[in-house]
Amino acid sequence: MASSIPEPRQEQHVAPGSKWRERSSGNASSGKDPQKKIPLVQKARHPAYYYPAEQPKQENGQHYYSEKPKGTMKRSQQNSADPDDPMITSLIRKQWIFRDPAADDPLEIALQFKSMALSNISNTQQTFTMTVMEDVAVWITREEFEAFCRCPDKQDFKPHHFVNTYVYNSSETQWHEPHRTLEGSPYHIRDIFGDNKCWAFRQRQGKIVFHSPFDLHNFPFDVQDLTCKFALYTYSNCSTVKRVLVRPMYGGTTFSRLFVDPNDEYKVHREHRTFFESKGYVCCTYKFSREWIYYFWKVMVVLSIVTLTSLASFVSFGSYLEQITHLSTVLLTDMAYLFTIQSHMPTLRYLTLLDWWVFGNIFYVFVMFMEVTLIEKLEIDMEQRPGGQDGLRLMSIVFLANLACWAILVFIFVMIAVRARQKERKKLGNPAKEDDWMKEEHEPFECNLFGGGSDMALMLG
Repeated sequence: MASSIPEPRQEQHVAPGSKWRERSSGNASSGKDPQKKIPLVQKARHPAYYYPAEQPKQENGQHYYSEKPKGTMKRSQQNSADPDDPMITSLIRKQWIFRDPAADDPLEIALQFKSMALSNISNTQQTFTMTVMEDVAVWITREEFEAFCRCPDKQDFKPHHFVNTYVYNSSETQWHEPHRTLEGSPYHIRDIFGDNKCWAFRQRQGKIVFHSPFDLHNFPFDVQDLTCKFALYTYSNCSTVKRVLVRPMYGGTTFSRLFVDPNDEYKVHREHRTFFESKGYVCCTYKFSREWIYYFWKVMVVLSIVTLTSLASFVSFGSYLEQITHLSTVLLTDMAYLFTIQSHMPTLRYLTLLDWWVFGNIFYVFVMFMEVTLIEKLEIDMEQRPGGQDGLRLMSIVFLANLACWAILVFIFVMIAVRARQKERKKLGNPAKEDDWMKEEHEPFECNLFGGGSDMALMLG
């Protein structure tokens, strides 16, 4: 059969742990076909992950890779590998590019954090819980690749320079077992970026409780930047901090296609996310905006109705004692709302916008309390008509004046709330174009690599 030219590389779905199977026909063994054709068998896999692979040719209803058997291992090394393992057969045939420490090749890491679900966003604890799918890949050396091929039990294989992640701003971390290949190995040999570099890839899922400071000045119209901070480390005898090259894998941080949104007051803005380096750590930032309608109807409107009932002291009650009793009840109700709101808020060094609204209502009722006391003390006749016989009573004039003051108070707060909402929305900015966004997210950057001693103790900064 005539020699064929390999098809150009392109992205396609390939299952992690997909296994190669040799065709048992006699062409390859008879020497007539120098290109040993190996069918591509695709296994079930996670639908959201992509791996570059060779474009297979189709012949007689079967898919083949028609690449010449140009191995990168010596014959003696190939003989030491398992000749009956079709996965190993496919790996040693590929023309890999390995990391060469002697040539000063940097230690490259491919990294991605995929958000699967978000829950338990707490204002009081300033924490949020996220289910994360972590993808880590390390560009390995020839020695590490040969050790993988020669390892009789793939479950025991571990790359010497594999990089792990440590959640820096978490209070609780729970990682599940890594996803394994058909041979039981937690590490997959992959060509991640389609450049023939040999990567050791690991995927695992975890549930993490992150701590992130909330900016609650404009609560409940706030937009929050919640950050997940990760440190990179490897166990070695080196006690110094090194620098490694981090290549974002498919954007660095993404959301799962079946992402579970939080069923609470927050809305997740998936198009606004960043993946960057900060002070030697890898950071993933997500943006959430609070749905303020809940606080508008159940706090602001209800509290306003309660406060407005204080005006009845100038209409329905004739004696000073009845007026004071009614205003005291309204004042205590407003103060109870203050403590109710504080149960949903952390102890802060400043007042939020909703706090100012509650204190404004309390101050308004207190002013009316002082008015009634002053009228009683000065023995002012509230039944007199300053405008003449056909004019309004003094009691009615005071009532309308207090109502006008309330309207002015509401107008001022509405204007402040509108400006606060606009200021918070500016944090989101305008979503960038898809091409510019992907280019920015796939830009590699340098990051710290922390080491650990022989006692497996981390030395993080």
